[in-house]
Amino acid sequence: MLTIADFSRKIIFDLNRTFPIARVQGKYVIVESKPNSVSVPISSIYGEYQETEDYGKTLEL
Repeated sequence: MLTIADFSRKIIFDLNRTFPIARVQGKYVIVESKPNSVSVPISSIYGEYQETEDYGKTLEL
């Protein structure tokens, strides 16, 4: 299982493959595709990962 720090780095790397901008800002993952943006708490995404223990499924959500 990934630590929250490793998970954060990995999810940003993978999101940047799909979206123009994905970054961590404070306690949030920010995903931007102009003119829209979404922010999701890292703790929520990581919590889903901990429940499923499947990074691929978490990324699909």
